[in-house]
Amino acid sequence: MIFSNAQVKHIALARILIFGILLIDLMVDNLVFNALWGLENFHSHGLIKFFPEDTLSYLLSHNGLQIFEWVYASFLLLGLLGLGPPLIVTLFAIICTFWFHGLARGFGGHVNHQELIMFHALFFIYPSLSFSQYSFNKWLSKPKELPNAEADLKSMLFLRILTFWVLLTYFYIGIARLTTSDIRGYFTNTMIEYVAVHSNKWNYWDISLGSDILNQTWLAWGLSIGFFFATLLELSAPLALFIRKFTLFLVISLFLFHIAIWFTMNIFFWQNLLLLFLPILGLFADKKKVLPKEGMIVFYDSKCGLCDGFIQWISKNDTHSLFKFAPLKGKTASIHNISIHSDAKEWTIILFDGEESHARSMAVIKILEGLPRWDFLSDLIILFPNCLRDAGYRFVARIRYKLFGTVDSCGLPKEDIRKKLMP
Repeated sequence: MIFSNAQVKHIALARILIFGILLIDLMVDNLVFNALWGLENFHSHGLIKFFPEDTLSYLLSHNGLQIFEWVYASFLLLGLLGLGPPLIVTLFAIICTFWFHGLARGFGGHVNHQELIMFHALFFIYPSLSFSQYSFNKWLSKPKELPNAEADLKSMLFLRILTFWVLLTYFYIGIARLTTSDIRGYFTNTMIEYVAVHSNKWNYWDISLGSDILNQTWLAWGLSIGFFFATLLELSAPLALFIRKFTLFLVISLFLFHIAIWFTMNIFFWQNLLLLFLPILGLFADKKKVLPKEGMIVFYDSKCGLCDGFIQWISKNDTHSLFKFAPLKGKTASIHNISIHSDAKEWTIILFDGEESHARSMAVIKILEGLPRWDFLSDLIILFPNCLRDAGYRFVARIRYKLFGTVDSCGLPKEDIRKKLMP
């Protein structure tokens, strides 16, 4: 799973990204211009309906909107620089963002998924952590607080939740697209007509090649097929948090998809493009991943066909030569005080990592972490509670002889594997 080695400095970078996007959004939107519409053209909704008319009239006036714009920009700038009381700055940024989107809705606009996710993202910026690095608070604090293991663990948790929430948005959009249109729509003129209509709508960015679709058959077909595969990518987006090898592929593909939407449909999801830096940040945080220690010993049931096959598989994929193997009833197991159940059906794989022993599902997880080609499986398995993992392990262990049989000897004929065997 990405962000496995996340530190406080990484959630601080996420803070800069979130507050920076919101600040750019405020600067791009000419909020004060809405005052020209007048109160009579503002459609009150939600809690705004309970505002007194005189108060609402002032808030929607040129002066009221300009003051709000300055206040909102001030709190976003404080958050961007990491200056001031973290909780207060974040709380007021949330309130102002809520009001900002309320104004857009009231003046006939709408809040789409990319703007809504930015509002939610503020809740995941844990103030006391994200303001402690890359900030003026750190520079002004005396003495300077040093990050610790607990703070890094909290940072990892919040970064994973934030990134998962962003990726889950793509999953929701993919589901919505499938539920609102037939699958055959991807391979008919439906998508082409949809693009042609949107390309002719006025937009702030005013960039569109959608009209060329009507004259280029190959472009039309390419767009339809592209939408189909983009939907598959959106549905699988949350997996990028759990499978590192899929993360970079997904980010690049979605980045190209957003650029294509901008050029052909005149819709620029620039917030989404910037938010895609979050999973990239997760990969960057794990760049200096610490490999498991060498000389780890896997203790196994030498008579079990399943265990025998598993040991061969580990040896084949052990590209860093981290593991050695020893039977559960052997001399090496006795030296390391490896205790086993009196009933052979209750025996389990045990991994000794040089400091402590791990049994059952945790042993499997630790082993997978040391196999570069299969380490993503450890990220997926560890998502399940330990009680469920071990229950499944025990079930298979108790019937392993019936399903996979027994072996009379080690069954590891290759010379390079024999060197890894211990008595």
